[in-house]
Amino acid sequence: MNARMVSILQHLLAADAPVKSDYLAKLIQVTSRTIRSDIRELDEFLSKHGAAIEAVRSRGYELKITDNRSFRALLQQLFLSSEPDDPGSPGYRQSYLIKRLLLADHYVKLEDLADELYISKSTVQNDFKLVKQTLQSYGITVDKRPNYGVKLKGDEVRMRFCLSELIVSRSEEQDGILHAALRIVSPREMTLICGIILEQTQKYEVTLSDIAFSNLSIHIAIACKRIRDGNRVAILSTEIGDLGTPMNFGLPSRLPS
Repeated sequence: MNARMVSILQHLLAADAPVKSDYLAKLIQVTSRTIRSDIRELDEFLSKHGAAIEAVRSRGYELKITDNRSFRALLQQLFLSSEPDDPGSPGYRQSYLIKRLLLADHYVKLEDLADELYISKSTVQNDFKLVKQTLQSYGITVDKRPNYGVKLKGDEVRMRFCLSELIVSRSEEQDGILHAALRIVSPREMTLICGIILEQTQKYEVTLSDIAFSNLSIHIAIACKRIRDGNRVAILSTEIGDLGTPMNFGLPSRLPS
């Protein structure tokens, strides 16, 4: 897969609704024709790895997973190919544990995880304290069974969202932005914010790069959190006029007093 296909896969994996080719083209900054060509090639590739890209009439494209084990094996390859060689830091270990559990379709013993990282079981147990906190921000919990090990539990949409951001990631900078946003609002609210931005950019034909999309998402998340906490920004009517014509933003011609 080339970089565009990886980006397309990530967007389709994270989306809870079909995504239009025009939007993907603007996001990745190529033509719609290029996106359609990439999708055909990506679909052919995914068909060998337990997934497919289906066209939904008038709505766009969506990812269908037909063989969960085969598809996770593909993600495992992407995961391993992006891993650094030095597993010494706690941050690396915690990231590894999260990704490893996201890709597992069965219970995994802590002893096995310790062996994989060449550390003690007690160190894994200590790392799990922060691992659980990170996963909770996505609405995902860790199910622990004696003699079996641990396994992740959560809503399928949230699991896919987490897979998309932590394994099929576009950049470390992008991941940093996402984690900052998830500390501000819940994963469900973040998904809602991204969905609204996606809908409005498509409606008004606005072009945003990946980083611009993420920056806008986190600023809206911050605004939501501040308003919820009772912190509001007062804007004079003269200042509102300086922002531009209201109809350009889908607002009514007169704001309520």
